[in-house]
Amino acid sequence: MKKFVLWLIKVFKIDIVTEKYITKEKSETINIDCHFIAYSLELLSGLNVLLVSDNYNSVISIYRTFYENFIVFSFIHKHTELIDDFLLHKRIIELKMKIEASELDNSPVDENIRKEYYEILKNQEDGFSDNYGWTAKVLKKEDRKLKQMYEV
Repeated sequence: MKKFVLWLIKVFKIDIVTEKYITKEKSETINIDCHFIAYSLELLSGLNVLLVSDNYNSVISIYRTFYENFIVFSFIHKHTELIDDFLLHKRIIELKMKIEASELDNSPVDENIRKEYYEILKNQEDGFSDNYGWTAKVLKKEDRKLKQMYEV
């Protein structure tokens, strides 16, 4: 596992912080690094299970998600000003999934969840909740695709 983590650090060009004091900006970058590394490890552990069970279609799907994760990770490292927008967008997706799950279940939606969801959306520009809407400060609406994130 140690070799794998070192490999991730090398591949993703993660800065190892040895400073005694960390600036707010550096701290946010480290937090987002931790998020992406944890998510990558989760995906890779799922890959192992699927490979052992010969479920190759699912392996390809997870590999594509892993590759997307790498592109997003690299994009955020180039544009650290988007960290807050990324995390806010992630929260919007989480809330939206909870609302939709309740509606599919025909169970009442927690009003606090619904209120937080609409409160966040109210304070964002149009299209923020779309795929890659958090990239609006860097990419034009028609360019908000994974390919453009990779090329920027």
